Amino acid sequence: MDGRTFPVYVIDDRCNVYEHIGKLAERSNFVFYTSSDNTLYFKKYERRDEHVLKYGSDIIRIDMLKNVGPFGTVSVYGESPSGWAGRETYHWLTKKEVVGVSSKQFLEGQKDVSGAHTFAVQDYAVKDSDTVAAVSESVSSRVNRRLEVTLKIVGDPRIEVNDSLKVERLDGFGFNPNLRVTDVEHYLDKVDGFTSIVTCLEEDLM
Repeated sequence: MDGRTFPVYVIDDRCNVYEHIGKLAERSNFVFYTSSDNTLYFKKYERRDEHVLKYGSDIIRIDMLKNVGPFGTVSVYGESPSGWAGRETYHWLTKKEVVGVSSKQFLEGQKDVSGAHTFAVQDYAVKDSDTVAAVSESVSSRVNRRLEVTLKIVGDPRIEVNDSLKVERLDGFGFNPNLRVTDVEHYLDKVDGFTSIVTCLEEDLM
């Protein structure tokens, strides 16, 4: 079975189904999106045939959003089961604390830029130590994504969510040229003509 396994997962009207699926994807460090043909994808990221874009010809503008203070430690607190059967039970009384901790070091050149802060989250769907450890790694990967790149390009309808991009002629920008597409918007107007706004994450941080 793909993704994390939970003995029970409660769905209520505080979130719609799409949002709940997104939360499950975050716990498993999966990509989650719908395609132009209305297919829902929920899976691990896999490289696809990449699009090559060149700054100055295909790319009109590059915007970068950088996380300057990554979290050195991420702690996930699960809901302890009432018995010792781990995730096979889901009562509300507790027997022991279920905690997962992920600690990472982030370097810029030789400088350690790991954040001094801890990111802590309570996740009541997690009931055992193995799952909470895996979820803490997934949460750490999500909150420590250090760079989001937005490209304004000459319109290209072939680029879709979860495609792979390689950006060339990047002298001076200082980010990984291998990117994964997380969002695409297409525009057509009298001033700029057909353009696409492509939002990406650095591929090695998935």
